[in-house]
Amino acid sequence: MRLTANVLWPSAETKQRLDSLACLNALRSTGRLPPRLFPAEPRCARLRWVLRALDGSIAGASHREIGLALFGKARVEQDWADPGDHLRDMVRRAVKRGRVLMNGGYRRFLL
Repeated sequence: MRLTANVLWPSAETKQRLDSLACLNALRSTGRLPPRLFPAEPRCARLRWVLRALDGSIAGASHREIGLALFGKARVEQDWADPGDHLRDMVRRAVKRGRVLMNGGYRRFLL
């Protein structure tokens, strides 16, 4: 028997096809997609934090109030007046990043 090149999968497609078969097999046998093929977005925690900051800003909360919601009372009382403004800067950056996402930056996730 002689195999021709068009019978074999190109190596670039092999993993994708095997993952597709594993996905179909898991879906058929368990009714669920295998988590190993759909890992959590590594930026998920940060994005959730950014969206919470944006929600607070849109609702009219001050940066300190947003900081309280994100970091808790103890951390804000301890670090808010820090001369380096580290905590304040984190809140400012989160609100700014949220506004960028709201104004079209979310489209980069779709690419």
